Amino acid sequence: MDKFIGANKDSIVINVHFQDGDGDLGLGEEDKANAQKNDDFNYIIKPYRMRNGVFQPYDPLVPLSGYFPLLKIDEKPGPLEGTLSYTIQFFHSFTRKNDTLRFDIQIKDRAGNLSNVTETEPIIVNTL
Repeated sequence: MDKFIGANKDSIVINVHFQDGDGDLGLGEEDKANAQKNDDFNYIIKPYRMRNGVFQPYDPLVPLSGYFPLLKIDEKPGPLEGTLSYTIQFFHSFTRKNDTLRFDIQIKDRAGNLSNVTETEPIIVNTL
């Protein structure tokens, strides 16, 4: 049972537009199981928290990085383009009032190649 049911929280959705010439983005179930054993994420998020007017890296209680599924089912090589949407929830009991955050995001293909880093705009959570 989810012990956070009914807890106050904020959800943010990060959308990343991508272009991949090889079309080898995403993980199948077996690949995902192997990646999870090593915390080898394919959606990589580095969080930053505003402190004294400066964004500083911080380590959340649980990793914010995650996984996205295979984006091409037919396995034929070739270009792929689209938008990945990724949702993160912040429970108010674990964030400060009016906490200002930003994130660096990268995606990784099955060959281990990393995308350029995308930086979000500042996001304020726990405003209630």
